[in-house]
Amino acid sequence: MVSGRQTRMNNQKSHLWRIAPDFAWRLIVYFPICWMQSAVSQEPPFQDNVLSFTHYSYEDGLPFNPGSVIFQDRAGYMWFGSTQGFCRYDGYAFEWIGNNPQPSNSLSNLSVTSFFEDNWERLWIGTGNGLICLDKWREQSDVWVHNSNEPHSLSGNEITSLSQGLNDTLWVGTTQGLNRLDLKTNICERYLLDVTSVERIGALFADDIGAVWFESNCTLYRLDSLSGRYTEIPLEEDTSNTAFRIYDIIRSSSGKLWLARYKGGTTCLDPETMQFTTFKCKSDDPYETHTKLHEDASGILWIATGAGLLRFNPQTETWARETYQRERPNCITSSGIYYAKGDRAGGVWVATNKKLHYYDKSRFLFRMIKHDPNHANSLGANSVFSICEDANGMIWIGLEDQGLNCYDPKTQAYKQYLHDPNDPTSLSSNTVTALCPDSEGQIWVGGPIYRA
Repeated sequence: MVSGRQTRMNNQKSHLWRIAPDFAWRLIVYFPICWMQSAVSQEPPFQDNVLSFTHYSYEDGLPFNPGSVIFQDRAGYMWFGSTQGFCRYDGYAFEWIGNNPQPSNSLSNLSVTSFFEDNWERLWIGTGNGLICLDKWREQSDVWVHNSNEPHSLSGNEITSLSQGLNDTLWVGTTQGLNRLDLKTNICERYLLDVTSVERIGALFADDIGAVWFESNCTLYRLDSLSGRYTEIPLEEDTSNTAFRIYDIIRSSSGKLWLARYKGGTTCLDPETMQFTTFKCKSDDPYETHTKLHEDASGILWIATGAGLLRFNPQTETWARETYQRERPNCITSSGIYYAKGDRAGGVWVATNKKLHYYDKSRFLFRMIKHDPNHANSLGANSVFSICEDANGMIWIGLEDQGLNCYDPKTQAYKQYLHDPNDPTSLSSNTVTALCPDSEGQIWVGGPIYRA
């Protein structure tokens, strides 16, 4: 309820109005209008284009654009791979691991596709021409390649994926089939499945009960590593229409498998019942092609696509997306997202076709609120003079020439209070220059000062 009151001071006339809610108020002073929230105490708003990122590029010492793979080792170092090699980041500087004249220490091919760290803290690096085992502390490396005269060598040189298996084993996907490497004995065993269509291995995930899930020729397979038997898993009711390549497979905290698919969105598969559900933003939306997945501590899926970074809440089945916006300097610099990977601090690294980005939960989050002339439910004006937030989280906004707005952050709805010449209890002016609470829980609304 808005009640009018006028107060005269000297030879000037000041307009003051009082709002008397049933709760206390507190004053926020920050201009222009941005909602500021502490990410330490809460999750980021589940809305489009609200996240702020730190950008890394050549000017920051990043030697290349890391579009292929992102990985964090046990010591906390971040590793970034691309078609130009790989580098390590210690939180302060990037170190490029390049070619070395000594064959035992050189990269077999600059194109890096995957990382894995074993229990001995050796870093395994999948490349376009073999598998590298890097001793990070001794700065020595060995290269595993295919040898037609050696049955215990890799089945192919082009590594596509790596995943840890049971009993210190490493599963290695190549363009020429699947391999299991015993990390204790360094013996490699090839898995030549009895099906002519299985050759190139795509996404790969080995679980903790001995099952190995992998994609080959747009089909998902489950291999029982103990018995050597495999099963084809159809992901469509019409099994003749399964030509959807799988780019990534992860297991969520609930035990479900999530699959990022080309022209297939993201599929959730229950490994016990083999029941699946596929989720897309829109059936005709370009975001349906999903490439990489990351689950954060809150169970939110971060999804890399060719048209923006998506966040998906499996509980509410709702979506939020981040895209490039020229007016937001801390936004994603490109909507072409290659990779999204979290670290142990709760942050998320995002590689695009332009820069490397880092989202830090511990930093403050800002979201710009603007007037939209094409949308009735938006801020009344872009010129904001004052803001108050009540104990229930309602935001009151004093505007220039557009009165007083009340914004509900939960429903994102706006209510506008304007001057009405036929209502003496309405605002006396549509310009609200000040908001101030008193000890009785009332809010005083100040307007322009005019000479009498």
